[in-house]
Amino acid sequence: MAFLNSLTNCSQLELLEASNNQLGGVFPNSLGNLSTRMRHFRVGINQISGVIPSGVGSLFSLEILYMTQNQFKGEIPDVIDNKLEGTIPSSLGNCKNLISLDLSQNNLSGRIPKELFSASAIFELNVSWNHLVGPILSQVGNMKNLVELDASENKLSGKILIELGKCSDLVNLYLGGNFFEGSIPPSFESLWGVQNLDISSNNLSVSYGDLHKATNGFTSTNLIGVGSFGFVYKGILDREEKMVVVKVLNLQRQGVSRSFMAECEALRNIRHRNLVKIITSCSSIDF
Repeated sequence: MAFLNSLTNCSQLELLEASNNQLGGVFPNSLGNLSTRMRHFRVGINQISGVIPSGVGSLFSLEILYMTQNQFKGEIPDVIDNKLEGTIPSSLGNCKNLISLDLSQNNLSGRIPKELFSASAIFELNVSWNHLVGPILSQVGNMKNLVELDASENKLSGKILIELGKCSDLVNLYLGGNFFEGSIPPSFESLWGVQNLDISSNNLSVSYGDLHKATNGFTSTNLIGVGSFGFVYKGILDREEKMVVVKVLNLQRQGVSRSFMAECEALRNIRHRNLVKIITSCSSIDF
């Protein structure tokens, strides 16, 4: 990768594409001395190793940084997608023009730095399939342009923050395969455009027991509707003091599952203030 030294005098360089080759070696320290006009830096699917210099944060005009499927080790600036090891440094929070950051499928560990969430221009952030720990910080609410957030298959924990509801442009949100706990924040009702939401394989707790308690044991006083496939109850979840509507299906009725899936699909594609959002479902033989 020593050829990068020869590019430090190319002050007008805006795009460097060297992906899908057999490039090896390590990044020189001069990486941070490349043109400050650099917008796209792509070296994914190579055999680059060593440490990614923190000087990459000096590339203030960066919009896309693509380094997936390499062999990096050590500390990593916030904008890469490789076989990386180490933590994510905060220096890439300086890249205010960064719009796409893919660090997926690496061996990154440690916490996601709060400075990364300050890069408010980002519309696509992918840190999936790493070993990241800790919570998603409240600064994520600053990412007003965020369209896709993929933090799945890590070791993230804590609660799913209500600040995610401020990311009103979100279309794809993937948080599955972590250790998040608590409940789904009510602020999700602001995510009108969400098409794909994956919170599976966590420790979220809207269980049958929660619903049983919320509806006072599915008593008749909480019953607000009866249909051909089951009953509808009102209730309040203690954890959030949030009003919910609980639909209990009679699974012995033929076609009930197909009807429910069709209803879910319809509600997923319709946005209206008088339509409730589906939070979760659970199955039990106790009702």
